[in-house]
Amino acid sequence: MDLRQLLTAGHEQLQTEHSQHEAEVAGHPRVGSIGVVAPDGTIYGTCHRISLARSLGIESRGDYNTGIMWRAGEANEDTWTKVLQAAQRGGAWAGKLLRHDEVKVDREIPGVPQSVLGHPDIVLADDLGVAQLGLELKGIFGESTAVQVYFESRPKNENLIQAAGYSYFHGRMPYALCYTNANWIKLQIWDQRKYGVKHIKPFDRIFFLEWRDDVLWYRDETKSDWVRTVITPQGIEDYYRLREEMKANQDLGPRPSGDYVDGTRTKWADGACGLCAFKSACDRYDRNRDYAAWIDDAKAICETTEESSAG
Repeated sequence: MDLRQLLTAGHEQLQTEHSQHEAEVAGHPRVGSIGVVAPDGTIYGTCHRISLARSLGIESRGDYNTGIMWRAGEANEDTWTKVLQAAQRGGAWAGKLLRHDEVKVDREIPGVPQSVLGHPDIVLADDLGVAQLGLELKGIFGESTAVQVYFESRPKNENLIQAAGYSYFHGRMPYALCYTNANWIKLQIWDQRKYGVKHIKPFDRIFFLEWRDDVLWYRDETKSDWVRTVITPQGIEDYYRLREEMKANQDLGPRPSGDYVDGTRTKWADGACGLCAFKSACDRYDRNRDYAAWIDDAKAICETTEESSAG
């Protein structure tokens, strides 16, 4: 029995099933690919250009290594479910634990032809099934995110906006963005000097979300202060309308901001675009403003990525 072949075949089948599902809901905006347009017009979160490409079916299949990370994220959701159900059995809380299709989002937005779809990770409900608290669960798989969450008490933009989107689409339900780091992470030497430790131990960290006068605030569970953001319900809806305007006008708009939604500047000069596979295509588009060429470039990049993964 060739175990490696079984693993390879299994990952490939999971990706095929994912692609089949994507084809079934093609064109629908997703809460999982969400951003926000700030009051000043700045765009944060998942790049609107990537979201547009995905809506047009331009998306590479994840390679074997990426599949490992995706499965680890799914396992993290299962672990949270197991722990919360144990708390339920032990009498710590009474109610229902709802997942995915049990609390799915299917929301119409004016100006967007197809409804926004999404599947929350976990929603804790009362005995009657009335939602009480939504959980957006994220695994930590690298040092930079671990440092940002653990030491800087700041969630990643796209994660926070996704949790905000689920909260908003579920009637501004109370929500928590929950990170889990399951590893001992050795810090880079400069971070060792900055924070006075060599490793970050496994940890969970919760950020609570709250709407105040149509503005999202968040709080690290270890802190008492709430942090104001530029995230608003209007900005979330405008993000999805922007995607439709981009298609209609064949104009990709500005690059997304790499700064934080709390107004803090980042230290990375190229912001959210630095490691993006589409960066070269967007660089060319920003020079020549050729929408059709950008579509062709994006398709070629995805095809090249797939060929490289297969090889």
